[in-house]
Amino acid sequence: MKSLKVLVVDDSGAVRRFLRSVFESIESLEVEIDEANQGLEAFMKTKYAMEAGNGYDLITLDINMPDFDGRSFMEQLSKLPMEEDELPKVIAVSAISETKTKRDMLSLGCCAYQVKPFNEADFIQLIHQELELS
Repeated sequence: MKSLKVLVVDDSGAVRRFLRSVFESIESLEVEIDEANQGLEAFMKTKYAMEAGNGYDLITLDINMPDFDGRSFMEQLSKLPMEEDELPKVIAVSAISETKTKRDMLSLGCCAYQVKPFNEADFIQLIHQELELS
């Protein structure tokens, strides 16, 4: 069984609980899930985990959060002194469906963009695709 370390970032507790349940439902994965309810907390957790050599494999990132939003998170993540293959994969998860926002987040380094609300099975397929799981 493959293990996966995930950080779920969203200012909505309901969304964090839903994403946690999605990850926990994937039978082929042993998932360690951490949560953050805003971008700065998520960035600090990500930075410390990477520095400790125990970085996240995947981050789901809300875009619209108070203070330090998803864009700010991605901008700061790209400034860390890490090789690209050491950085976690980031899936932006947002209610914003505008093409420009999707394009902006992908250009900032997100590997995928998922519009909320979404179908659980489709999101699991996206996780498998992005992490190249069989």
